[in-house]
Amino acid sequence: MVDEVGEAPWFTVCIVAFFSVSSWAAAVDDIIKNKKNSFFIIRNLAKVKNKNGMYIPPYYREEDREKLIAFMKAHNFANLVSVANNVPIATHLPFVIEERDEKLFLVSHMAKANPQWQSFGNNEPLIIFQGPHAYISPSHYEKQQNVPTWNYIAVHAYGKARIIDDPKEVWNLMERTIHRFEEKFMEQWKTLAPGYVNNMLKEIVAFEIEVTKLDGKYKLSQNKTKNEQQQIIASLGSSEDSVQKEIAEEMKKKM
Repeated sequence: MVDEVGEAPWFTVCIVAFFSVSSWAAAVDDIIKNKKNSFFIIRNLAKVKNKNGMYIPPYYREEDREKLIAFMKAHNFANLVSVANNVPIATHLPFVIEERDEKLFLVSHMAKANPQWQSFGNNEPLIIFQGPHAYISPSHYEKQQNVPTWNYIAVHAYGKARIIDDPKEVWNLMERTIHRFEEKFMEQWKTLAPGYVNNMLKEIVAFEIEVTKLDGKYKLSQNKTKNEQQQIIASLGSSEDSVQKEIAEEMKKKM
């Protein structure tokens, strides 16, 4: 199945995504020796601007910070990824996205029994915000020689994690979380026995991540002709699937 690079097969993208700057020469040498799909791989290597982030061809990159933050707030149940002992680990968590003094912070908490929080000091974690996505049939394309792909929106955030261990700060964090997700619960929260709440808070690890980098990818058929884009929009827009309809609406914004 094709990804975001025209006719290049999906495994080409996977290969490119794992190349580091130091491996350029070796990678190209290996490509030349094997020859298979070399043109597409070399072409994609030239397009990758950031080897330490998400693979994003120029026509899919979204750099509007306010737009990315709004997307994160709308899709705030994200994947927190870090590395421990050279092994990637992930936890699915809700995040409160806050802007303070022109800085962006992601606030959340996890069970203390979850060992992932112990890895925060080893590296900058990655937080993946995933939005709508949809299968795109090649039947919408003008040329017969085409293969399927997938349209989607995703934002990757990287940053420095800080464990919050001050009881007052943890309490404040929990109240901000309540205000974000169910403000009406605040009335019940205030009636809970202090001993019960304190025991619950002892079993979690609160933290915040100061974002140092954002990667936004809006893969919405921007590399296709206007006619092809319109056909895709019409097809997804007429679907009973609300997620496909959402992709259609996002595509319209890019036309």
